[in-house]
Formats: sequence, structure tokens, C-alpha cells
Amino acid sequence: MLQEVQVCVAQLDADNTILYPTDTIWGLGCDAHSQKAFERIYNIKQRPANKSVIALVNDKEMLKRYAIVDFNNPKLMSLLNSNTPTTIIYQPTAECPKHLISESGEVAIRIVQDDFCKVVIENFGRAITSTSANPSGHPSPANFSEIHTSILNEVDYVVNWRQHEMQNPSPSRIMRFNDGMLEQLR
Repeated sequence: MLQEVQVCVAQLDADNTILYPTDTIWGLGCDAHSQKAFERIYNIKQRPANKSVIALVNDKEMLKRYAIVDFNNPKLMSLLNSNTPTTIIYQPTAECPKHLISESGEVAIRIVQDDFCKVVIENFGRAITSTSANPSGHPSPANFSEIHTSILNEVDYVVNWRQHEMQNPSPSRIMRFNDGMLEQLR
């Protein structure tokens, strides 16, 4: 695993795109701070510019660099400490890259639970983007073997880890937490 982590970090440092396993489904990702790589993700997916992607972080410390978080709120802490992969929509901090912020002025972030992703992000030192590894409008692939050829051909690097696992994963649940109110969006 360590060798794949090092290759991923080198790809992210070079402003390249990666196809990688997450704690939910296979994702397309890049350095969350790289506008160039971010635009490549949209081109690969043929994704409309008004649809935002999520950012993955490895822990609460990294989360607070990108989002305004009330760590004293027990409802929010329950979500952050849950074993269920949960993407939460927050108000962004000044450090949050503008291209991660949705038209509504929010940012979607998940503290990743997958060990491989955690180590990649920890070694990289910044958030990475994540969006499902499918052309826009097509179903999300349940496993690596279902990833569309166009995605495999266009991404800069395909992670050589967990490609043969056959699971029935699903995307993360998405929650919006604003002014103490909690709303499940997916």
C-alpha cells in the first residue's frame, strides 16, 4: 500500500487526476487547490460547471482549514464520529479554494474513513476532490470493473489498489448542517 500512496501523492503534487478507491465508491480526484486539475476532472466526467464536487480530508484538523465547524455541537459531532460515510455541507473558510464552493456559497466535505485514502491525504497534506467515477448522467459504478472506458482512458493515474474487490458500495449520505439545524439531502 505504501508504494501506491507515494505514487498517488506524486500524481497529486504534479496537478494530475487520479482514479482511486474511497470509503464509498471509486472516485475521480485531484488536489483540491489545483484549478487546472479540477477543470480536468470536469472535462473527464463531462460534468456541468454548476455541479460541485466534494472534498475529502483525513481528520477534523484538516476539516477546519476548509469549513466553519462548530465542534461544540453534539449533533454535528455525532455525524463526524459516525461509522457511516457522511458528507456534510458547510460554510467555507477563507482558505477553501473558490472552485470547491457551490453556487449557493457552501462546500461539501467528508472526513474519509478508508485507510488508503486517509494515508494518501495525510501524506499529501491537503484535501483532495472526490466525485463518482462515471460520465455525468450515467450510473455510478459499483466496482472498478464497471468504470466506463472513457474515464479509464482519460484520467492521469489509476490507483493499483482494491481493483478486484467486489462490493455493493453506495455513495455517502449528504447532510447539511446550518445554524444548528440538520437536513439529510441524500
